[in-house]
Amino acid sequence: MTLRWCVDQGDRIGDIYNRKLGNDQIQLANALRVDGTKDRYKEGYAVLAETVKAVKESVAPDPNERLAKIEHLMQGYGLARERTFYQVESRFTHPTLTGAQMFFKDDGEAFHVSQAPMHDEVVACEPYCLWIFHAAMLAFNEVLTDQPWTAELAKIAEEYGFMTALPQWQGAEDLHAP
Repeated sequence: MTLRWCVDQGDRIGDIYNRKLGNDQIQLANALRVDGTKDRYKEGYAVLAETVKAVKESVAPDPNERLAKIEHLMQGYGLARERTFYQVESRFTHPTLTGAQMFFKDDGEAFHVSQAPMHDEVVACEPYCLWIFHAAMLAFNEVLTDQPWTAELAKIAEEYGFMTALPQWQGAEDLHAP
């Protein structure tokens, strides 16, 4: 969906990501200052400060910046159900209590700890992951000349009940409005 959004945003996407980069640079600069290592990384800190200043002075805020977060994108493209699956799956792949619980089991007598996850799937991960991959290929196909994978992607969509085209933006705001 991020690739689709980038295409939908057109030329504005560079500014949106530059502002996001500026915010990341501010966080890094603050961390260096708090950590007391600002002086040790003087040159790097100066580059951070210059980057933040340049972005702040030359790139105007954009109302669509919030869409850099996948949750907002999925909502805006009408993928509320898939957003729920994404949130559940991301709890297994990011450091969360849900993810940590995959590495131990309590059988009532002892805790069994493993270097590999031990779990029963809460939802069927394989079809969901295939859906994500298929959606990504739809997005790549859309930006390729002559959309060369259309027929093959349609066959996969038919076999698994997936969408045959990426959804269009359904949010209230116009993605192309300045």
